[in-house]
Amino acid sequence: MTSKNLPASPPCPTQSECDKAEASTPMIERCIKGPQCAISMTASEERCGQIPLLFVHADPGQASQWRELFARFCSRRQVVAFDARGHGASDAPANGDYSYAGRAQDICAVADAMHLQQFILVAHSAGSATALRYAAANPNKVAGLILLDPPSDPRAIPQPIQTQMDAALKGPDNRAYLRNYLHSIAGDNADTVALVLADSESIEMQTFIAMTGALLAWNPEPNLASYTKPMLILSSEAGDTPSSLRWLKPNAAFRVIYGSGHWLQMDQPEATALEMEQFLNELDPQG
Repeated sequence: MTSKNLPASPPCPTQSECDKAEASTPMIERCIKGPQCAISMTASEERCGQIPLLFVHADPGQASQWRELFARFCSRRQVVAFDARGHGASDAPANGDYSYAGRAQDICAVADAMHLQQFILVAHSAGSATALRYAAANPNKVAGLILLDPPSDPRAIPQPIQTQMDAALKGPDNRAYLRNYLHSIAGDNADTVALVLADSESIEMQTFIAMTGALLAWNPEPNLASYTKPMLILSSEAGDTPSSLRWLKPNAAFRVIYGSGHWLQMDQPEATALEMEQFLNELDPQG
């Protein structure tokens, strides 16, 4: 994908400008009825003529992890995020379903509640699998897809490693195992590490075990093949591996965000927003 002959993207706002934009933009916080549980969500006002952004956080995570990007986009586009089932202020699903198909239904519930006719999905980490599942099934709703450091193809993980992960997560020290894992991928930003670890405390370990099982069983190829609209993949340096999703979707735009851990949107919000702006400017020049 190229931006040749397209109008330049507007410059990313400074942190001070972002703080002012967020403070001056009314946010709607509400709880909606999802297919299996109550879902907590946050949204800005509708921006006429500009395609909204709907954000899907990581496993584990919370909608608040999008705060930096909310502040950078809310003055120009409607932005919507929600706590996934079993996370933050959202309830656990009544049927215990943490499959990507089940969680994609929550995206549908949020989009319907906000009366979004068409939107751009922005997903982080394993939230990318949920977003891909929804986008593949609803291509007329999803105008574009932005994946931030999505998981690599789990089929490349050797079976002995998968067995070790399963044993550790089901063992007596599974909470410590989760903390250590998150710390190992979060990078060097102390604020990011602290927030990620704090957010992880809000989920039950059985929830994370179920989500990990969904990830290890995930075959990304069918949904990547089915969704044919524009896609941008942003990766950390550590996330760009031979099993990265970009090798399964060679026509997707791809960029590396340097100097970041796994949470690109918190470690390098300006660089992340700039790449998103360039993609959005090509996809939706009115934005």
